[in-house]
Amino acid sequence: MSKQANNNKNSEFSVNTHYLQGCRFDNWIRLLSQNKFHIDKGYRFSAFNISLMSLLLFPFAGLESLVFGRKIKKTVVSKAPVFIVGHWRSGTTHLLNVMCNDNQFGFMNSVSSFTHNYFLTLGPILERVQRKVLPEKRPMDNIEYTTQVPQEDVYAIGNLIPEAIIHMSVFADRFEDYIDTTFTDASMPSKSRERLKKTYDKMVKKMTYASKGKRMIFKSPDNTAKIDLLCELYPDAYFIHIYRNPYKVIISTIGLFRLMFPMFALQNFPEDTDYIEDQIIKLYKRVYTKYLDDKKRIAPGHLYEIKYEDFVASSMNELEKIYSTFNLDISKSRKSIEKYLKSKEGYKTNNFEISDSLRKKINKELKFFFDEFGYEIIE
Repeated sequence: MSKQANNNKNSEFSVNTHYLQGCRFDNWIRLLSQNKFHIDKGYRFSAFNISLMSLLLFPFAGLESLVFGRKIKKTVVSKAPVFIVGHWRSGTTHLLNVMCNDNQFGFMNSVSSFTHNYFLTLGPILERVQRKVLPEKRPMDNIEYTTQVPQEDVYAIGNLIPEAIIHMSVFADRFEDYIDTTFTDASMPSKSRERLKKTYDKMVKKMTYASKGKRMIFKSPDNTAKIDLLCELYPDAYFIHIYRNPYKVIISTIGLFRLMFPMFALQNFPEDTDYIEDQIIKLYKRVYTKYLDDKKRIAPGHLYEIKYEDFVASSMNELEKIYSTFNLDISKSRKSIEKYLKSKEGYKTNNFEISDSLRKKINKELKFFFDEFGYEIIE
């Protein structure tokens, strides 16, 4: 398996935008130890920068725990959270951005996600810093990227503990090990599962406290493989599963990996096309095999499944169905949601061509998904 050197030429990103700069220093040392302190040449300044920032911020993590720890621990999640799930590049971000125009929901932004350990204490300062270093748009899909735009919870979890799939983009030598951390079934070591469960619950309580008791809405594609754990924590939680044509999802995820991994990498990532394709298809298959088994754990009436193509074609109509299913009120937010949707009219997704060999792999490995969700297999 060949490996590529550091070839990140994206001027929109630099060492100043690495998510691990918000990492607790003890977690950063734990990650380095897991990887035998191996940093490939070309990434060492980035690793130094992460080390410096996490060390400088570490006292504020202790201060935040001291000031807010007891209040967060006592916080009751009285309103069942909403989880948007679905594989990467399936429309989860778009759906989250739309729903977060409803003021009844609390959500994570870049400050509370990337710098979760310190945002209650240093929020205004961190926001000013992030405004200067974040790009205007996400490089993988040109979606708006500001400090107030909703963010995924995986970055917060990754900055707290090693059990986060996002670390696969940093430490390529343990790529598959970090993928394994997202599957919360019997294959996951009990100690790791308990740490993830405890950390996730603390994060949800902290966000509920920060949002003054609002119903929280979370989105992170890896949660699609954590339905069992989330149902244990929040038996009354609501789940919105958005899914999309597998051909488009797989080819778009390949593009995401090729862009994201050089952006965060501290070890050289394999450049072999077959390896990347096979790993993504394997991940897709594992995620949906587990999801289809786990979704029966969700309380009756607390799951809504939506096809991405239908949501794009008739967004308000689909949203009304979601709100109706969950007995939520959409009337107060209708105008703000419609305004947001109108502002996104004309947005075009990226176009990718799929090779015959990749299409055949998808057909062979993911036939069960085509059958389950009604997509046509192209021979």
